[in-house]
Amino acid sequence: MGVSDKSAGQALKYTLVEDRYAVVKICQQILSSFPPPVLGVDCEGLLRNQPISLLQLSFNGHSYLFDLQKVDPFDHRLPFNLKQILTSKKFVKIFHDFCEDCSALINHHGVYCEHVFDTQIAHRVISSATKNLTSGWSQN
Repeated sequence: MGVSDKSAGQALKYTLVEDRYAVVKICQQILSSFPPPVLGVDCEGLLRNQPISLLQLSFNGHSYLFDLQKVDPFDHRLPFNLKQILTSKKFVKIFHDFCEDCSALINHHGVYCEHVFDTQIAHRVISSATKNLTSGWSQN
């Protein structure tokens, strides 16, 4: 089911994914893309000892919302699935605060993500480096 929404003058493009056929189609599209797209990923519904309820995957200006209550996009029986994408070194996956998402993906779906860029860690590194640089300048 594709949905388009207008917010602040910009079209937000997203697709709610609720069936196996849509999972296969989207994953096949990603896996066959050249050059490989950079993927934005976020997991929602994280509660202690509860599985993820929604996974958002964005690329090429479109977001896909996988409803994990209705479909298992990691199902190894599917010819193309999210596990193949998230474990692939071919794609960079951008997360924010990957720690809890990582734990949930491993513990509930057996998915060990590869090639991850965590924006929260990047922010900490940049902030620390900037602080060190500016404190060094003030001492000179």
